[in-house]
Amino acid sequence: MSWQMAAVGLYMRATSKRRFAREAGGAELLDRAKGDSAPPSSLAQKLVVTSEERHGFEVYVVRRMTRRPRRRWCSTCTAAPT
Repeated sequence: MSWQMAAVGLYMRATSKRRFAREAGGAELLDRAKGDSAPPSSLAQKLVVTSEERHGFEVYVVRRMTRRPRRRWCSTCTAAPT
């Protein structure tokens, strides 16, 4: 192993958060309450933000205002959008 890779490994070990090093710490991170996934309102002022559902999940689509929005669908979906 090169000295550069050894230095990177040493740096990562020194700066990593210890709470994520254990399985319990990772489970705690995953169990933590999730925040709102909606885009910020400042983004909606500059861009066109729409919401649609894909495979049971809410998805936000962000487009430029100058361009006419096109309707697309997931390549794995069998039905075209309505």
